[in-house]
Amino acid sequence: MPHIEDGDGSAEWIIKDSDAKTKVFKTPGYPARIPKPRLPDLYEVRMTPDMGQGVFAKRNIKRGDLIFSERPLLIVPTWFGRDATDGQYTSNQAQQVMMFEFEKVLEIAVKRMPEKERALFLALHNSHTADGTGPLLGIIRTNAFGVNDKDLRCCLLPWLSDQP
Repeated sequence: MPHIEDGDGSAEWIIKDSDAKTKVFKTPGYPARIPKPRLPDLYEVRMTPDMGQGVFAKRNIKRGDLIFSERPLLIVPTWFGRDATDGQYTSNQAQQVMMFEFEKVLEIAVKRMPEKERALFLALHNSHTADGTGPLLGIIRTNAFGVNDKDLRCCLLPWLSDQP
C-alpha cells in the first residue's frame, strides 16, 4: 500500500478476512490524506465540575462542518476470534476464550505501532479491568467507536489522549 506523508502518522489495522481487505483497497480515493477543518479553533477541551473532561464549541458550528480529523491509532474488526460457541463451553467461557484470543492478536498489532502511537494507545483509559477483558481489548472496549461498516471499529483518536 502506498504511504502518504501527511503529518498524521499511520494507523495499524487488523483485517480479519480478505473480503474486508478488498473492500478497503477498492474504496474510491483510498488511501487519501486526512481532511483538515476549514476553520481553526472551533472547540476546546476542558474539565467539567462533575463529569471529567468535555469538548465544548467555542463558536457556532454548522451542521456538516468538519470539527476535527486525524488518523486513528488502530482499526479493528468488531470481533476477532474463533467461534467458541460450539457447545464445548458455556457462553461465559466462550466469551472468555474469544477475548483471550483477541487480546493475543492485539498484542501483535500494538507492538507494530511506532513508539509514539503505542504510548498514546497505552495511555488511554480501560474501564474493563474486572470482567476478564485483557488490557488492550479493555482499552478498545472503553474508547472505540463504530465507523461506516458493521464489521469494523475505529479505535482511539490520538488527540483524546493528548489532552491535559
